[in-house]
Amino acid sequence: MKVIIHIGLHRTGTTFLQKDVFEKIPNINYVFDDSLHRIKLTPGTNLISNEGLSLSMPHSLPNRIQILDLLKILFPEAKIIIGFREKEKWLRSCYYRYVISGGKLSFEKYLENYKSNVINYEQYMFELRKRFKEIYVYQFEELNKNREKTIKDICAFIGCKVPDYKVVRRNVSLSDSQLNFVRWLNKFYVGKYFMELIKRLRRTPT
Repeated sequence: MKVIIHIGLHRTGTTFLQKDVFEKIPNINYVFDDSLHRIKLTPGTNLISNEGLSLSMPHSLPNRIQILDLLKILFPEAKIIIGFREKEKWLRSCYYRYVISGGKLSFEKYLENYKSNVINYEQYMFELRKRFKEIYVYQFEELNKNREKTIKDICAFIGCKVPDYKVVRRNVSLSDSQLNFVRWLNKFYVGKYFMELIKRLRRTPT
């Protein structure tokens, strides 16, 4: 039995990998965004993907280490896949997600509030390597620039052939002006039409 866990980070092409690559791999037990305690492993290859396992910005390193300890207890021989992204762009992408989820702070205030919880890549990797022997690290920028090679390398790490996949554009970002408008709107309005407004803004050429 083999267990591979894709743990994130958020905003590093996780949706593309989950929906357009991992779901297309045949003959594996693919588990997406499920409770760790409910996962049923099979004798073959088990691929678990949940970016929440690396936790998002409001969480500190001790919180993240607790998740790693739990993973080590549940899946002691697991192989880990993790993606990173250039720090400044990653922070701005996290802020984007914060705003469209209802956040009201400016980017500067957002960083000020969460600066102690910004993930330290090197420190986090140190904690990962203390617990797991086999770790595949990909860079979001390389995934975009050389997608075929990165996917080929990820699939080799999993131990499967590269599946037939299509690149579907998801999580399209808003322009700065659109994002500022949504942030302003968050101060006054939250309702059932809010996400429809976001979708319409995403379809507006920028």
